[in-house]
Amino acid sequence: MQRIKKGFSLIELLIVLAVIAAVASVMTTIAINAVRAARATKVAYNFRILSQSVTNKIYIDNEIPSTINELGENIDTENYGVAWRGSDGFYEFVVFTSEDVDITTLHEKLLNVSGTVPSGDFTFIAGGKSDFDGMTACYIFLLDEQGNPASMSYGSYTFDEDFDISTLVSVYGRDWVATEQGLMPSKWGEARAILPGDETWTDYTVNVVATYSEGNGYAIYIRATGEADNITAYAFQVDPGYGSGAFLVRPVYDGRERSPIAITWFRNIDDGWTLPIRPEKHYITITAEGNHFTMTFNGIEVLNFTDDRFPSGRVGIRKWHKTDVAFESIEIQQN
Repeated sequence: MQRIKKGFSLIELLIVLAVIAAVASVMTTIAINAVRAARATKVAYNFRILSQSVTNKIYIDNEIPSTINELGENIDTENYGVAWRGSDGFYEFVVFTSEDVDITTLHEKLLNVSGTVPSGDFTFIAGGKSDFDGMTACYIFLLDEQGNPASMSYGSYTFDEDFDISTLVSVYGRDWVATEQGLMPSKWGEARAILPGDETWTDYTVNVVATYSEGNGYAIYIRATGEADNITAYAFQVDPGYGSGAFLVRPVYDGRERSPIAITWFRNIDDGWTLPIRPEKHYITITAEGNHFTMTFNGIEVLNFTDDRFPSGRVGIRKWHKTDVAFESIEIQQN
């Protein structure tokens, strides 16, 4: 008797197809991430080469390059450019590209990159891109007239286990502790801290690196006056607990927050975008210049507004409820 070959049942076939689909999805995600990483590595490498070449040119020849071809061979002049401007004995340089690159991935390769077009007037070095049209990413650095790296810095803080908590000017709520992960409150609940500075500071840029794991949110205080318990300031909030989640700014008077004066919902940044709830580094840049304020998050501009309530002040930080966040570093640069 001939034995009938048994085939897959419908359920078995569906299981096999589901497994194949799951494997394909994982492999697709891995492939996409690999492509993003490769593109970011390429752009970061080119930014480093161009910025170092500019530095060498000024340091050795005591002059700004006249053409981009002086900076190296085989430069992709269709997709890269260098711009500069002088100010108070310093040169501000912008190395930029129009290549397709994921700005968040690029941040992991090279700090101080941004996807926001620099404001103001610049001179573009001949031979490369002659304007910022189509710019996807840029790297900004300062040099003095001798070609030495420079920073018009108000202060730079790296928070690790060796950080002296007494450096904080004023604190309120939960105690802050210095760990190898960064500066964080000792317990759940409200916690505020003000960094050293001068209440007469007006125009500056704050660069923050923090690792966020979960919780309702945290904030960076800009133009803060008073003590931590009765602070008056702008509170720039990363706030997944506000509605469906948002970046927003609240004016704070005598320690009391008011309604937001600027807000961008997470869902409006990109279709379906949400703040990942997992240990992830956040790279935040906040610029205050006159009555104009901007905030970038992982290289993406998320807030841009004008307001004239608070003309000057220091910098501070805040977290609330069961937020798990560690502040790794904060740099304050004079504009």
